[in-house]
Amino acid sequence: MEFADNLVINTLGNCSLRFNGRFISDETIGSRKFWTTLQYLILHRNREITHKEFIDILYPEGESVNPENALKTLIHRVRNSLSTLNFMDSRRIIVNVRGAYKWNTEMSFMIDFVEYENLYNEGFEPDASEDEHLSALLDAIAIYKGDYLPKLKHEKWAAPLSTKYHTMFFNALHRAVELLEEQQDYERIINICRHAVTIDPYDEYPYSCIIHGLVELGCSQDAMREYNRMSRLFYRQYGISPSNDIKKLYREIVSSVKNAETDLSIIQEDLSEQCSPSGAFFCEYETFKDIYRLEARLSSRDGEPAHLGHISLEVKTGMDPSLKTLNYYMDKLQDGISLSLRKGDAYAKYSISQFIILLPSNTYESANMVMERIAKRFRRENPRAPFLPDYSVRAMDLPPL
Repeated sequence: MEFADNLVINTLGNCSLRFNGRFISDETIGSRKFWTTLQYLILHRNREITHKEFIDILYPEGESVNPENALKTLIHRVRNSLSTLNFMDSRRIIVNVRGAYKWNTEMSFMIDFVEYENLYNEGFEPDASEDEHLSALLDAIAIYKGDYLPKLKHEKWAAPLSTKYHTMFFNALHRAVELLEEQQDYERIINICRHAVTIDPYDEYPYSCIIHGLVELGCSQDAMREYNRMSRLFYRQYGISPSNDIKKLYREIVSSVKNAETDLSIIQEDLSEQCSPSGAFFCEYETFKDIYRLEARLSSRDGEPAHLGHISLEVKTGMDPSLKTLNYYMDKLQDGISLSLRKGDAYAKYSISQFIILLPSNTYESANMVMERIAKRFRRENPRAPFLPDYSVRAMDLPPL
């Protein structure tokens, strides 16, 4: 809670000091040494920081010819910036004590990481009730806006705290979700997990909670969009597909139904594509598996040939393209696949560099011709690409009659 007479110090997700509408932040003052000096004093506010300790942190390995003078100049600059807050005399905020500097702990100030730690500890207090645990954990989650001193988090003195507070956040999130699930409060689960996604967009857990929560609330389409967004993000950033647990959730989305519907026209409207379809049908791999299995059954019954095509981008000899470059050319390859296939053909992304294609009603020779057409289009339209398309075709495995 903030009071008007408090100097408010933020360190989680951003770095700033505020008082009565005035503020300084790492956006307005970009100097690393400035914030190292100020935040190191705040972190170690209960003790004196000697000149030597500061010099070892700010000017390692003789970085400054005259580190004593450089430190005095830096402290002077920090004090001048603090004076713009009109809080109190800046020489009383950072005080000289026998050849050392110290943060004045007798003035009125609030630090977010202190409040965060207190609330986190309350959230796991053995003698408190589950309602008290939940209230404290939700407050802690709300305070955590991101990494501790994000622009300094790789400094040796700040890195352990950055890791500690990040771990605490996800511990709090896991426990809060457990408690909210007992109450079936899926809306709050979704809200806190959306916050968690802004903190760490590459952690699967909050996505799984959001998707599950949306399914429980009957919002299957929203859950599907969330899954697709996460899947694309993971592919592009790390070249990985969602885990098996998330894929199980995908199945849960597909099988979920809001209500029993008796009006066939409404069901048909829900099944229909919302815009005029163009190109082949692109789907998630989990959906592709169902289409493949259905086609295998039809082929087994009707005796019509069907084939599975596979196409990947292979790095040219001597090239070392980035993941971003691969993503760019995979988009190009996808465009070519879509335009080279019939509207009734289905395809899916199998890995970061591979697509699989279902080719019903094709002989082996004609299926190879389709794949060669896709590869030829890519080579023609992307002559400078650091990749070459490589494809193969195989007859579909048919189930026993």
